Amino acid sequence: MSHDDAAASGPSVADALGEHLGVDPRGLPVVTEQVSPLRAVDADVALEAVVERHGGGRLVGVGGGEQRMHTSFSEIVEQSGRWRHFPLGAVDYTRAATGPDTERRVVSYGLHLFRFSGAPVAVLQRASSPRFGMEAALEVMSPDEDVTLAFLAELREAMVARSVLRGQVVSGRDVGDADLRTAVAEMTADGERITRSLLGAGLEPDGAGLSGPAPGISPDAWG
Repeated sequence: MSHDDAAASGPSVADALGEHLGVDPRGLPVVTEQVSPLRAVDADVALEAVVERHGGGRLVGVGGGEQRMHTSFSEIVEQSGRWRHFPLGAVDYTRAATGPDTERRVVSYGLHLFRFSGAPVAVLQRASSPRFGMEAALEVMSPDEDVTLAFLAELREAMVARSVLRGQVVSGRDVGDADLRTAVAEMTADGERITRSLLGAGLEPDGAGLSGPAPGISPDAWG
């Protein structure tokens, strides 16, 4: 794509970020929160809840075809700011199971623009892309690093409090052992056990570290 073609395609990601964040986004750090396959829906639910809790925001898509699938958020910002690659586009969604008979539309590639505790925040939400060697992640950018850390802390708490895994059977057949162990450890942090199907997972039903309360987490805060 030529420079003229890129410019004619409309605002770039860097344009939108600069307007929202109030500074040149190319000078800001990106903090990445990896999301295991079992927690992808939880992350989507939690992110939506946190954004709404702080006054709502805007969700936009990122253009650029397959190139965006193997490009980090910081690289997207740099290239869109310098060469106007990666124009704004349509949000990508996928449908994911939330139970035996239920499912949810989940953002698979989209950019969230909102304010947290009064400060502007941007979060690039992406699903895993094994073909391009990219894991599911939330990539966070804000002019205030303390706000970034506070946002991630609240997001993690919301992922536990609002998890769709509550009361579900979790199977190891479709995820790796490490992912299953991580999800179980995270979900039992509030003292609530998960009914588990251990087929193919290699976990002991009463394995250490799979249950027990952790201080500082209050599910009641999220209702």
